[in-house]
Amino acid sequence: MPPEYQLTLSAALLAKARKTRLSGECGTVLMIGAQYFLQREVARAFRAHGWRIITVNIKPEDAYIQKLLEAILFEKPDLLFTVNHLGFDSGGIVTNLIEQVALPAVSWFVDSPAYILLNHLKAVSPWIVTPVWERTEIATLAGLGFETPYWLPLATDPELMGIGRESKKNGLVGFVGDSMVTASQKWHDMLPAGNATDMLIDDSVQCILSDRSTHPSSRAIPAGWDAVTRLNFASAVVLEATKRYRHKFLKTLSNKPLKIWGDEEWTHVRDLGAIIADRVEYYRELPHVYGANTVNLNFTSFQMPTAVNQRVFDAPAAGGFLLTDNQSDLDELFQPGETALFSSEEDLNEKTDYFLKHPVRAEQTSRRAFRRILQEHTYVHRIGSILAEVKRRFAPVVGKAVAVNSHC
Repeated sequence: MPPEYQLTLSAALLAKARKTRLSGECGTVLMIGAQYFLQREVARAFRAHGWRIITVNIKPEDAYIQKLLEAILFEKPDLLFTVNHLGFDSGGIVTNLIEQVALPAVSWFVDSPAYILLNHLKAVSPWIVTPVWERTEIATLAGLGFETPYWLPLATDPELMGIGRESKKNGLVGFVGDSMVTASQKWHDMLPAGNATDMLIDDSVQCILSDRSTHPSSRAIPAGWDAVTRLNFASAVVLEATKRYRHKFLKTLSNKPLKIWGDEEWTHVRDLGAIIADRVEYYRELPHVYGANTVNLNFTSFQMPTAVNQRVFDAPAAGGFLLTDNQSDLDELFQPGETALFSSEEDLNEKTDYFLKHPVRAEQTSRRAFRRILQEHTYVHRIGSILAEVKRRFAPVVGKAVAVNSHC
């Protein structure tokens, strides 16, 4: 790598790279790209706020830092944006670069940061804003050294999901999601083999199944396990718990018109009594599935003690009705009558029957949820929130305030 791309930039490059940022109504955002989760929606949301977007792909890796620096030098971005710290390296090269050129960055965590940031302590900086989708992870990010991480839930893009709104109802109860069979086994196999490990996993799974707020690492993990093994254990427990949870509840609906879109392992689950279909493509097919099902089901992963997942926003945006488990964040995101919740297997069974028999009630609930989403829970709203936070933290330091609701 040429010297000018090392951690310390020359005075000439610093003079070229530094600028007064966030000085206008709109600006330029540099997005770290790799066709990653949420990037399409986020890019559309930035454009809706009048921002120009430039993208630097992390592939090929040997050219990434050079492309990043060239984008900073010649495109003069006001902000760097990424999801799950994509593009930040364990050696701290990118972190050092944004600090030298005074470029604010946003890394929106929508997965557990503990594993993402393992061995990435040099990728921590006061120049990085860290919203996170699960509020219990705020302490994780703060413990790693990030300044004032904050809760920012997921959302939806009503235009992308809206293609499902004209779908004709099919009378089905549908679930779109993974069986977790392969994933659970994969993470289990990363742990030390033996009955002791199996018993520890089972004990921890039973614990979080009874109390979602319980963290797997709170169990009596062997003292000899290193940080990676402990994280592997937590992942194995969460995935196994989610697998058992989904299978158990879906089996209670074996006498219903149930259809599951997901991985092939669903075909090997006994006593399921469901039609099994292949995975669906998110943007092109999923909206039509949500829009057509009379009842869509949601079983939240145990990775999320409080948060809601993408289905909560996507299904109503696609014209679908969602019957979901009761995550605590729902109380803050929706009003009574805008969601339909189940609390037990019996409750799920009864409410599924009810909404199959009363599809008008289901559609009314879906419409109320959709109105709330349009008012508060689109990615345009989320990016507006992020821009406001960036303004609050950095505009006094690197330039004038940025207007988050104006268009250039």
